[in-house]
Amino acid sequence: MHKKIEVVGRGVDSEFFRPLKKSNSKLRLIYVGRVSPEKNLEKLSFLGKYNDLSLTIVGEGSYLNRIKELLPFAEFKGNLQDEKLSGEYSASDIFIFPSKTDAYANVVSEALSCGLPVVAYEDAGVEDRVDNGLNGFLVSTNEDFELAVNKLKDPELRKKMSHQARLTALKLRWDDAFDQQLNAFPLAIKEYHNRLRRFFPILRKVLYSFNFSHAFLGAVKMAFYVFLANVSAGFIEGISAGMRQSLISFFMVGINTSFFEFLYVRSRRLSIILPSLLTRSSCS
Repeated sequence: MHKKIEVVGRGVDSEFFRPLKKSNSKLRLIYVGRVSPEKNLEKLSFLGKYNDLSLTIVGEGSYLNRIKELLPFAEFKGNLQDEKLSGEYSASDIFIFPSKTDAYANVVSEALSCGLPVVAYEDAGVEDRVDNGLNGFLVSTNEDFELAVNKLKDPELRKKMSHQARLTALKLRWDDAFDQQLNAFPLAIKEYHNRLRRFFPILRKVLYSFNFSHAFLGAVKMAFYVFLANVSAGFIEGISAGMRQSLISFFMVGINTSFFEFLYVRSRRLSIILPSLLTRSSCS
């Protein structure tokens, strides 16, 4: 069965995350993110044999002590926010991302916005932003990962990729991501109703016979809007106050409309049932 899938991305603040002039004696590589087993940071151990490379790791996690043992040559910065984080990006030359488990990895967008070429694996969930050979490298093996890092020692190649990285990030505006997500909701809701009609015809007939169908659908729609609000919580945190209020209002309209639809239909049903019950009671 054919299913239409709408991929909704995230934006990046390209004014906050921006390139700055480098002043490194060594080529500075940086990783930003959680320090945990699934991030594959141990794959970066090959960097220790290069005297012209340095590695900075920004982030913390359950695997931090182990990674410090495996990568003793790396500099660990802990968790950083705001200007300190953007400063670490901008002071670096290459962003390396050895993880294979991320669904989107917003840190890649931040790195691109700071003009950093990205080296990542093909199945890292970043192929929508990293164009292999243009603004970074997407590799399939550990050997290719090391080869890509060595290729980026070429200052001319690094300069070209840095320029393309910044151009890519300028297209990742929060306003566009917000519009894309809002436009996807009506499609998802329409598909939800289509599936309900397609897969539950018998249930609908039973509910209609008891004058309960609209109340049921109202309750389900209410739950659906609450679900959308919850799964979008991470997205809401990253947008401006005005857009956040608009998105919350969108959800609340859906929730309240569905809730009052449920109450209205149930009250109509009760207005029919209660008089008949009272009549029977008075006659008994």
